[in-house]
Amino acid sequence: MELFKMALKSVLQILPACFLVIFGVKFAESLQEQAFLREPFDQIATVGEHVTLPCRVVNKKGVLQWTRDGFGLGTDRNLTGYNRYKMSGSDEEGDFTLDIQPVDLEDDARFQCQIGAADGVKPIRSRYATLTVLVPPDPPKLMPTGDLLKTVEGRQVELRCESRGGKPASEITWTDDRGLVISEGVRTHQELMEDGKRHKTISILKFPASIEHHDRNFTCQAQNSANRQPASVSTR
Repeated sequence: MELFKMALKSVLQILPACFLVIFGVKFAESLQEQAFLREPFDQIATVGEHVTLPCRVVNKKGVLQWTRDGFGLGTDRNLTGYNRYKMSGSDEEGDFTLDIQPVDLEDDARFQCQIGAADGVKPIRSRYATLTVLVPPDPPKLMPTGDLLKTVEGRQVELRCESRGGKPASEITWTDDRGLVISEGVRTHQELMEDGKRHKTISILKFPASIEHHDRNFTCQAQNSANRQPASVSTR
């Protein structure tokens, strides 16, 4: 029994030292693993702005590249073939931030920072970062065209306002020459354009012509979150 107690005491004395040794080895091994110190995150930008997607790593062993919607952009910092892209920072700092200037509609995509495998080191990938690109719409167009619309009393008048190219789709508002919003007789709908990203908004204002409409202005305003001031077009 005494021998057992002495053996148990010896084991208990040795265990902390063994734990420290094992922990130290694991910690040292972990220092050799590639890891992200900072990863990219979702952002919203308007066409023409400047965006940076961060990627900072420690113990980089493999080859690093950025991908856009799953396609590799290249491994050199200048990202040859992508004139608006570059990887800023330095290897010494482990900084491989993706610099995009100016932002274009084609940048409306998911980006990821990836580091390949090396001898005894596993590859790693950052979280996906979605870059949402906003596009201001083209100036609205009014049909019939012209500054002056001629009609006769009692006839149905139809004014059509179209705003193209907005992302998100434009909101169209009709106003009279007193600045009052017109809601009666208005029908608005939106269509997705051929590129699958931008929209076309069409708003139709219908009303029976009367003497009170003589020489009055009707204005169509179009705006989305990409432009601060609405664009407008008027007729009377």
